[in-house]
Formats: sequence, structure tokens, C-alpha cells
Amino acid sequence: MTSPPADRLTPLEARAEHARLGEEIERHDRHYYQQDAPVIPDAEYDGLRRRYEALEKAFPELVTAQSLTKKVGAQPSEKFAKIKHAVPMLSLGNVFSDADVLDFVARVRRFLGMSETTPIRFTADGALHPDIVEAYWRCGFYVFEGVLQADELADIERDLKDILERLPVERGATVDAKGRPALAADCAAPTLLWSKPLGDPFGGTSLASGRHPVKMY
Repeated sequence: MTSPPADRLTPLEARAEHARLGEEIERHDRHYYQQDAPVIPDAEYDGLRRRYEALEKAFPELVTAQSLTKKVGAQPSEKFAKIKHAVPMLSLGNVFSDADVLDFVARVRRFLGMSETTPIRFTADGALHPDIVEAYWRCGFYVFEGVLQADELADIERDLKDILERLPVERGATVDAKGRPALAADCAAPTLLWSKPLGDPFGGTSLASGRHPVKMY
């Protein structure tokens, strides 16, 4: 039997179902976390959690310090030894639709400072690929290899070569080495900033007006 939407219940009905679900979820948590013997499929358990959360969303007065939404999992089994992860774990968590997956990917992109078109990889179980995590925590950015085709790379190299040739012949000069008007020589503010490889020291600062002008290839 399908339960009515949480916001269609009376406060009394919501409180009773909330209490019943809380006891049921805690029982399943003990089976799963402490006994390593779950009695229902993950999808069914997730359904119980979603209903519990929907009740609290519809009736905020049900939320207390003891609410399951204020806890993470349950007391772990003493059979497992404690370990320390080399890098913070970033995983997919619970998702139930394509929209949830896309939202997670968007959040990962924002966290790593990636553009919307940047390739991103996950492991078979939904975790962010270890190569990405390791590169980020080692270098502060995601290192790409083999993303550009040879012709694309050659096109970029031509553009960079052209930029170098069009730079002012010296500080304050208005022409380049060939006597042509220098690149952006008539601009009042710097439009091109150079930095060490794979760095963007001015990005997001007031010097760059909050922009990230350094492109890394």
C-alpha cells in the first residue's frame, strides 16, 4: 500500500509514523553495521530513510537532537580495525535518479574548480577516481593527460606563439619586436598575466577583478 504524501498527514499521524520509522531504521542499522547481516535490500532501506526525512521536512517540529537525520550510520562493529585514509574519501553517497547524479557531478566540479565541460571520472562503485583525488590533494588541481588531440594541441601552441610574438618589446613599450602594435598595449589594466607553470596566483583576487585570467594547458 502506498503511503500518502508526508504533507498530507495530520501532525498526530506524522508523529506516530516518524516514531515507528525511527525504531525500524535503527533496527536495520544494527543488523547492517554491527551484525553485518542486513535483512532488507539497500533500496528498501533507502526508501525508509527518504520517508523519514520527508516527514521531518513536512513537520520540522519532529526534528530533535535524537533524530536519525542528526546521526551518521550507527555504532560500528568491533570486528573491524581502524584505518587512516591517505586522502579524504569522496564518494557518491545515495542517489536515486539521473538528476541526483548530475547534481553530484556539478558539486564535484565546483569543489575542484573545474569547468562544465571538463572530463571527470568515477570508479565502478561511484567514487571519485583515485587519480583525480590524488592529483587534487598533491597539486591543488586536476591534472589532465591525453585530453587534447594532436591537431588541437598544435592550434593552441600556434596561438601561444602568436601571443609571445605580439608582447611589448619591453615594459611600457607600445610595439612588439617586429614594430607592430603590441598586444593590449592600449589597455588601462593588465589583461594578460603570466605565472609559473600550472599556477594561477592572481586568480580570484582584486588584482584580477575576481577573474581567473591564467589559462593552464
